[in-house]
Amino acid sequence: MTRFAAAIISGGNATRMGFDKQLISIDGLVLRDYQISMLKLLFPEIIVVTNRPELYAHGVKCVKDILPFHCPLTGIHSALSNTSCDAVFVIACDMPILDMNFIKEMIGAYLKNNPRKTEDVLIERNNLAGVLPNQMKFTETDVCVPKTETDVCVPEYEGYLEPLHAIYNTRCISSIEDYLNLGKCKISNYFENINLVRFPASNPDLFINLNEPSDLQKLELKNGIIVRKEN
Repeated sequence: MTRFAAAIISGGNATRMGFDKQLISIDGLVLRDYQISMLKLLFPEIIVVTNRPELYAHGVKCVKDILPFHCPLTGIHSALSNTSCDAVFVIACDMPILDMNFIKEMIGAYLKNNPRKTEDVLIERNNLAGVLPNQMKFTETDVCVPKTETDVCVPEYEGYLEPLHAIYNTRCISSIEDYLNLGKCKISNYFENINLVRFPASNPDLFINLNEPSDLQKLELKNGIIVRKEN
């Protein structure tokens, strides 16, 4: 059975924002606390990749970058390296909208495109049919099991991928290391050499991220909320 964790990537210098994005507050609720509370509804383990662990409550695993590179892939690598789960849902710390139903659908797409033992699938199919083990109704010719394993399941909206709202298999650890050691950092180029599942998205608001003060103002105007720096 595939086990999932969630990770919040809180790296970056926030030079455009002018203050640490981990301090963003929406309607009086600190964004980092909101993200954690929502992710806990679905994931038993929450990892935060951050250089400021003092900002986070007990019970949240805070880790730092392992590799000496300054890019999002480094944070993803650290999250994958610090879990015992099979895969990790990754989200950036400046993404204020979490649709848990959409994330569940992503997990479903990830599982659908990952192989399981044919024996396990057969047992499941026969159990659903109420067939006893010694009276197998379905055989190997009746099931179709994917032959390749998914490395990453990433949302796609109008041709654009959202790598900081995606599911990564821990199998990616070594390939990320190899890629970064080549002096490369761009995630879209990394995706070219792995088994990628593109998950269609219809709502671009899910991928809003807050990079600069004007983004805060846009979010306020669109949703009628107050977005500020935490006091």
